[in-house]
Amino acid sequence: MNKAELIEKQQAKIAALKKSVMNVRSPQSKITLKLLKLNVKSLPKQLVDKKGIIELVSIVDDDHTLKIISNKFDTPNIIAAIESIYDIEECYISTWAVTPIGISRLQSLSEKNVKCTVLLDRTHSYKWTFESGAYKILKNVNFVFSENHSKFVLFKLKDGSVINFIGSFNLSNNPRYENIEINRIKDEYEFYKSFIIGVQNGTYESQKTLF
Repeated sequence: MNKAELIEKQQAKIAALKKSVMNVRSPQSKITLKLLKLNVKSLPKQLVDKKGIIELVSIVDDDHTLKIISNKFDTPNIIAAIESIYDIEECYISTWAVTPIGISRLQSLSEKNVKCTVLLDRTHSYKWTFESGAYKILKNVNFVFSENHSKFVLFKLKDGSVINFIGSFNLSNNPRYENIEINRIKDEYEFYKSFIIGVQNGTYESQKTLF
């Protein structure tokens, strides 16, 4: 399916949703409509970003960490890139902020029944996540709220392997330089995953180190 066909398909979804009675009354369908429009607008950039991200991941060996500083791709498109070529079993995300484009990527994972846990900063994201209706459309996403500024996106694939993105980015459109590490190291996946689970359970010990 080429870019024009993808855009046409998204526009058809928007037209169908506009005709829905639910759209007039429901905050849930209002944000769904907003996200569909956002995807149509951002699709060309998403396709460019996905290609670059997939190329970066392809050169990372199991015991190697790729370190880059880049402003060449929007960080929500990390999710779009990985889900386009891999079967994802679970995903753990930690970020200070999430914007509608980030919610759109989480929605895509949710619709594929990917188990996803997202740690957000309480002061920045708590009210918006609930009042926007985002919380209601993300059926397979577990939100955890705390005072948080750590940032990473972790994927466990159905074949048992992992892909980790660790850096300074938020789950938002990204015009800035960000430091990013990409690796496939399972110990790092478990380390960062255990951090989110610890925060969720109230058992995380500060100053825990990986090495």
